[in-house]
Amino acid sequence: MRRLKMIFLGLGCIAALCLTSCIKDDDSDSSSGLSKAEITRCYNAVLGDYYGKLVYPATNPENYHDGLDTLDVQWTVNADTTLFVKGFPASAVVEQLRDTELKKALQEQSTLQNTKCQMVFTSLQNSYVQFALGAEKIAFPISYKDADHTLNVYFWADGSSFGEKDITSGDMIVRLVMGGAYLDDDTKTNLFTGNNYDAISVPIFLTTALK
Repeated sequence: MRRLKMIFLGLGCIAALCLTSCIKDDDSDSSSGLSKAEITRCYNAVLGDYYGKLVYPATNPENYHDGLDTLDVQWTVNADTTLFVKGFPASAVVEQLRDTELKKALQEQSTLQNTKCQMVFTSLQNSYVQFALGAEKIAFPISYKDADHTLNVYFWADGSSFGEKDITSGDMIVRLVMGGAYLDDDTKTNLFTGNNYDAISVPIFLTTALK
């Protein structure tokens, strides 16, 4: 578990770096500062299928020092520069909800869901590629209080969600930040634990660094 905490700390440290690019020239992409040739190199470096762990905040009643949990997860970077997460688990969301009945409904009824993340490459170095991510919402169908509903989970896309691939080792670590969960079309009541009037950030990680 100590290694998981180091991953959380390490990715927090590179957040600022991920939003800057290392080279700008006349042939650069206006959204990232990288040249077209550099973006192609970035894309070729991250293209493919990945199998790793999803790490998320969770309470361990038997060990209060243990605040993380892991699940198997797969993701793919495809031809249109999209990172596609396969089988996002409801467990990562259940842990963040404050309504006991809603937690139970999601845990018992929801299957794994998929989500897409649009990638923007932000930095290319000799040994790694960094990118920002904009993740689509995840919609979990549930039965809650004797009616069918959809629990919509949204992610922050303001630079909080990003990733990095180590070109040498092949390891990739992705940070996604859940910002809220809303029932059906009610976007005023955030169902995550915390103050409804405050911004809520729940960082989760996809990593191939854990074997």
